[in-house]
Amino acid sequence: MADPVWLDDTLSKRSGHLFIDDCDSVELLKRFGSPLFVLSENQIRRNVRRFQRSFQQGWPDGPVKVLPAAKANWIPAVQRILVQEGCGCDIYSAGELSVALSAGFDPSLISANGVPKDEAHIARCVEAGIRITIDSVEEIESIERATKKLDRVCRVRLRLRPVLSRFTSSSGFMAEGLAPTDLVALAYKGGLSFDEILSILPRLQKMEKVEVVGFHQHHGRHSRSTRYWKEQMRAYAREMGLICKAMGGFQPREIDIGGGFAIPRDPFNALTDYTEPLQLGVLYLLSKGLTLLGATWRYRILTKLVDKIIRRPNQISAPTIEDYAEVCTRTLREELPSMVSPPRA
Repeated sequence: MADPVWLDDTLSKRSGHLFIDDCDSVELLKRFGSPLFVLSENQIRRNVRRFQRSFQQGWPDGPVKVLPAAKANWIPAVQRILVQEGCGCDIYSAGELSVALSAGFDPSLISANGVPKDEAHIARCVEAGIRITIDSVEEIESIERATKKLDRVCRVRLRLRPVLSRFTSSSGFMAEGLAPTDLVALAYKGGLSFDEILSILPRLQKMEKVEVVGFHQHHGRHSRSTRYWKEQMRAYAREMGLICKAMGGFQPREIDIGGGFAIPRDPFNALTDYTEPLQLGVLYLLSKGLTLLGATWRYRILTKLVDKIIRRPNQISAPTIEDYAEVCTRTLREELPSMVSPPRA
């Protein structure tokens, strides 16, 4: 067999066959049939270790834990690999909680996020010792009832929703140019505004079996730019400082920065071009008239026009994991000391 031609860390071409690690895709199809989805355990482990290493290098101030979202892949074998790599788990639904617990994640490293969380889901999280991220004011009563009924302490994070006032570029979640990221981030994602947190703080601080251990934020994937992540971390640090001051000098033990990193194979969600159907409609009418020129000239002209109309997103590669880690950790380390200072003696 000829020497392999490596396409990336996992894929290679050998004697005209595509290999995934050392598995011949043709033989896999003969064995399992088509369509077939193949995951590389080696690549999963490499990815996790790269995230862990990059963020830990940038954050020498304390331990770093990677919490992949269970919604990305529910397959038990994948989740067990993540457990073996020392990861935590980000969950949303009751089903994801079941997957995480059966895979063997440390309950203290399972983070229950998202809205809405119903009464039964919250009670199960409290009973299992899961970290609960408070995303809405309405969750407070359910958490309090569950801790009293089960006589269990619940450790919670407050999900902040800081305003990205310094990132007003258009959001990739909306039609290009129609909505600035700072406004879309406020409308699209859950979390508590500063005023909402102030309204629940007195009650939270009186709850005997509820312990606030830190903060969480997740603005989502509006841009692949590292400047977007820099502004997220700046806004996050500023909001944490305000909340800590309101809590009498509270010092968070846990800071969750959320996710939404773009990857090289899919640098960014393709933006919807709402003018494309109109352009194709005009092109259709024009094509009818071009039939008078004959097929050769008609297709020469149409090919050039189609090339002008069709958009090709994702031409700019996404930043590396190391790029994301560096900008996130550096910005937080620069901003947090001035925002979250220890209480005076």
